[in-house]
Amino acid sequence: MDKVFAGVEGSLRYRPGPFQYTQREMWWHVFSLVPALLRNKLVYGRYIDVFVTHAPPRGIHDKDDLTHQGIDAFRWFIKVFKPDYHFHGHIHVYRPDEVTESLFGSTQVINTFGHKETVF
Repeated sequence: MDKVFAGVEGSLRYRPGPFQYTQREMWWHVFSLVPALLRNKLVYGRYIDVFVTHAPPRGIHDKDDLTHQGIDAFRWFIKVFKPDYHFHGHIHVYRPDEVTESLFGSTQVINTFGHKETVF
C-alpha cells in the first residue's frame, strides 16, 4: 500500500533569516494542508500516514529555549489527523540517553537528527 505524506518546513523565528516562522504562521502552514487531507480521506480512506517537519511538536522532544521550542500546530495536527509517523529534526542529539522516539496517541514521533532508518 502506498503511503500518504505531508510536510511543513521551518522552525520558530529566533533570528533574521529564511525558513523561520512565528507560532501563528506555523498554524497557517498546517491549516493550508487541511483541504488535501480531507481529499485524502475520501480517496484513500485515511488522512495521512507520515507527517514530516523540520521542528518537533510542542512538548515532544523540544527544549525550553526559543530556538528549540516545538510547534503548537504540529501537536494539534498529529492529535487530530493521527498519522502513523511524525518525523522531525532540528533538535540535535548529543547524549545516548536522550529520548528520540515517543508515542503520542497512536503516532510514533521520531527525531531523525543525524539519521534514522525506519521500515514501514
